[in-house]
This record gives sequence, C-alpha cells and structure tokens, in this order.
Amino acid sequence: MKLPSYVDSSHVAVMSQAIDPNATLDSHAVFGIRMRSSPQALMEAVLWMVGLAAVGSADPTLPSAIDLCLFKAVGLPGCPGCGLGHAMGYLFRGEWLLAVQTHWFSPVVLGILITRITSLLRHAFSERSLP
Repeated sequence: MKLPSYVDSSHVAVMSQAIDPNATLDSHAVFGIRMRSSPQALMEAVLWMVGLAAVGSADPTLPSAIDLCLFKAVGLPGCPGCGLGHAMGYLFRGEWLLAVQTHWFSPVVLGILITRITSLLRHAFSERSLP
C-alpha cells in the first residue's frame, strides 16, 4: 500500500503496534497512575474493597435491612451463606469467636477475598498476567 507523502512510514508502524491487541506493554493511565495492564483488574479490586468495607462497617448485631437469600425466597431451609455478612462484620471488629460461631467459613472467605484483591492489584500495576 502506497502512503501519501505527508505520512511517515515509521508513524504507521508505531500506530499499528499500539492498536495490536496482543501488545504486552500497552500502558493505561487511571487517576494519573500509569498501569501496564488493563484497568479492569483495578476496577474489580476496587469493587471488592468497597464491598468488604460496606460489610465491615455494618453493625452485625442489627437485623438485616435487605434479605438477598435465594434459599429463603424459594422456601428452602438451610442456606449455606446465611450469616456470612454478619460474621464478616464480627471479623472486622476483631470478634473472631463470634464470627466463627455465626458462620464457620467466614475467616476462610475473608482470606480468599484478601488474596483475590492483592492478586488483582499486583496484576493492575505489573506486567504479569493473571492466572
């Protein structure tokens, strides 16, 4: 393809590399911070952190204002997730025994979420790809 005289061929090569979806060093800027990978990892990490902050700041001794339990809505007894939000609230307050009594899986869920958040943040600010 013949290029017009005002277009330098080196610029075309650079532009074609920038558009290449397989480029590994494609940089993005989010809030003025340069990132090496896509900003989706940062957005997911922020959403998980906001969710944990909301659950952690809620008072676990109060009854739930919103009941999102699908098992209760359908009429099935014994939901495996019921009490997890209250247990997470107890964990954020340092009441580990109450948290485990409310939902025995809560420390494991907190560990999984913290691991996921750190993995996403590492991915957002490094050149590694997420597994």
